[in-house]
Amino acid sequence: MVYSNSEKIICMDTLQTHKVVITEDKLANSIELSIRDEDHTIGNALASELQKNEDVAFAAYKIPHPLQNILKVKVVVDKSEDRPIDFVKASLDSLINDCESMLSQIYK
Repeated sequence: MVYSNSEKIICMDTLQTHKVVITEDKLANSIELSIRDEDHTIGNALASELQKNEDVAFAAYKIPHPLQNILKVKVVVDKSEDRPIDFVKASLDSLINDCESMLSQIYK
């Protein structure tokens, strides 16, 4: 994983070697995740889970170009002392728990 303290352009070479690249925006409370080889399935689920949190001001995803297999997720939190990546981790943990719960119900 690559983490930058300044705004930068994500090149394809970086995404060739890393599954996820995290770019901090100009605002201290905003990040953009670039995720290789993922699509609308995880993008929609993650953005929806992030939007459930009251401290998340904005969460959305996009696939910039259909021929490039890259998903981008933008997260902005209300308070500058909160780290957006912590909300992403919590949302991913929640999605994993939901999937595990559903699987346990199916395989009873």
